[in-house]
Amino acid sequence: MVNKEEIAEYIIPINKVPILDENQINKQAEKIIEFLQVIYPFLSQDSKTWIDGCIELRPLQRSGKHAFVRSYNAWCLSEKDIQLLKDFLRELNGKQFCLYYSVYAFDYHKDVIDIRTKKPKQKGRINSHNSIFTTILAADFDHMNFNEFYVEKKKLKEAGIDSIDIFTGHGFQTIILLNKKIYDKEILKKFTLLMLDKGFKVDPKIIDSARILRLPYTYNCKACSEKTEYYDPVEPNIIPTTVVNWTTSRYSTEDVFEKLNALPNMSDLSSSNKDVRKKKDSNEASTYKSVSTTETKIKVEDARTLYADLLDIDLLPYPIQKMLFGTSEGMRNSVMMFLVPFLKNSLGINIKIIKQIMCIWGRRCVPELEEAVINSEVDRIYSYNFKGKHGAYTSELREHYGYIEFNRYKRDNKIIISNDLFEDYNIISDSAVKLYLVLKLINKTDGIMEFTKTDVMKYVGISGSTFNRNIQFLLKLGYINKKRTNRRCREGYVYYLNPYFSSTRGYTCLENAAVKLLIDNLTDGETKLYTYMCYMIGSNNGQQCWASQKYLAQKIGKKDHSAVSKMTDSMQEKHFIRKTTCEKDGILHCTYNLNY
Repeated sequence: MVNKEEIAEYIIPINKVPILDENQINKQAEKIIEFLQVIYPFLSQDSKTWIDGCIELRPLQRSGKHAFVRSYNAWCLSEKDIQLLKDFLRELNGKQFCLYYSVYAFDYHKDVIDIRTKKPKQKGRINSHNSIFTTILAADFDHMNFNEFYVEKKKLKEAGIDSIDIFTGHGFQTIILLNKKIYDKEILKKFTLLMLDKGFKVDPKIIDSARILRLPYTYNCKACSEKTEYYDPVEPNIIPTTVVNWTTSRYSTEDVFEKLNALPNMSDLSSSNKDVRKKKDSNEASTYKSVSTTETKIKVEDARTLYADLLDIDLLPYPIQKMLFGTSEGMRNSVMMFLVPFLKNSLGINIKIIKQIMCIWGRRCVPELEEAVINSEVDRIYSYNFKGKHGAYTSELREHYGYIEFNRYKRDNKIIISNDLFEDYNIISDSAVKLYLVLKLINKTDGIMEFTKTDVMKYVGISGSTFNRNIQFLLKLGYINKKRTNRRCREGYVYYLNPYFSSTRGYTCLENAAVKLLIDNLTDGETKLYTYMCYMIGSNNGQQCWASQKYLAQKIGKKDHSAVSKMTDSMQEKHFIRKTTCEKDGILHCTYNLNY
């Protein structure tokens, strides 16, 4: 971290926003790009790869001297985007603007109506309705000097968390880099509340997915605005913002929340709540002891062995693993109410196996639960026929076991695929299936109705010859249509998805984010196989597929069932499925649990 003397060189206030020469603008752009690419890793992707959200750099004018400037938006940082960024910085050069970045990526094409004006909100600006995902956790330490911030930073480092830290002019901003996209729109709120509960002096307002934060390598011009407490019409303090600590370390959200939860609670509680809190903390301390001591390491290895034939415990979120290691009295009912629906609806496990799993769990509880009690409770909870993917994850469970990213995929955001398509999988190539899925996804998320050949090649990431070869399947079978545009201007065909399908065959829904995950991480053949398994499961509550490899090979157009065996092994290694093999009448049978 930069020391106080070095910071003093960076943050000397000036009375006028400097006018940068071309060389300085290029250097400013380089530093901003470096920052943006580390907090938004997807900006570094090839511009030909489809990206499901864009970012915003928003200029806020601090005086009435300048014309309005629109936000800068980017999906990636290609040469063209970098040039547009430099043009954007030139437009702000020497002017009294503060520049901010969006914490979340958002859907640029989604129209949002302003409740007050009844008119569409401005394009290119993030709001709570069009936000999609974030790749950072951010905290704002406002009105804080270096010594005060150093105390806060030290606590975070001792918890095992490194961060990028920015001097913003009147305080500091801390950014924790995440190792994957987080689709939970309330993650900032959960993070901020936890930081406050652990005694960090963070700004409690950093809670919403529409949040924008000050961009480093720009100027804090608040002193130029009479609407702020820093206003000085004679000699305003224009303060350069700078990065005072840099890291490229990335964490999972579960890991961050786990490390923070390990810190003692130091909230500034009112006297009326202190006694209640003391009792609660005491109970929690004893509970934590049962899962956080050295003995836990032995219990974990023990648990893996006990559950081995029933459940791959390493594929589960860590908080759920901790539940299965054993639960203390007072929390057992809440854990059962959560776990039974989770095992049934998320993992697709039948009631017989659920009872075996819960009986193992019961023997590890303190005090131990009898099998008869557990079997009776499982029957009771099972009879409620929960439709959700899990039971209630209460605040008490969250505080004890840690954060679970339940909102990774939006349940109400799905693409609809005619079941006719799956019936034709045996004659449609793997690449053609991927092409169709990508266009369906873009049509749903971005509202794009028509695609040129160049568009399809860019979004799917394929060559012209691959496009020509695969589009013919989909055109011939009627899943994609084409029409000629203006011949006089020598424009070619545009392609669009056929909006009609047979209602007698029905349809299958696939969640947008899950499809994006398949396309990004699986081969074309694996994507085809996984989506066919989704079709087979259909509207069943479970996530389990029992088909033989020979049957699956036939249905997806593979000559040899060994291809299915290799693909399912690969999909298991990538944690997309859990493959279980058992022998019956001398014949090996496989079942597949889908994770997404």
